[in-house]
Amino acid sequence: MLFSFFRFFFVGSELFIRDGPPPVARPAPPPPPRMAVAPPPPPRPAAPPPRPPAPPPAAKKCPPNQPRC
Repeated sequence: MLFSFFRFFFVGSELFIRDGPPPVARPAPPPPPRMAVAPPPPPRPAAPPPRPPAPPPAAKKCPPNQPRC
C-alpha cells in the first residue's frame, strides 16, 4: 500500500512537471456595460402669461321710448 502511494505520488508529480500546471480556467468575460441613466427631460417651457380678463359686456342701449329693456 505504501508502494502504491509513492508510485502515485512520483508518477503524478512527473506528469505535473512534464505537462506543466493544469490549465487555469479563463476568467469570466466582464459584464456588459450598464446602461447610463437617462438624462433628465428638458425643462418645460414657461406657462404663457394669463389672458387679461374680458371686458364687461357693453350695456344694452335701450330705445329712448323704453326706460327698461
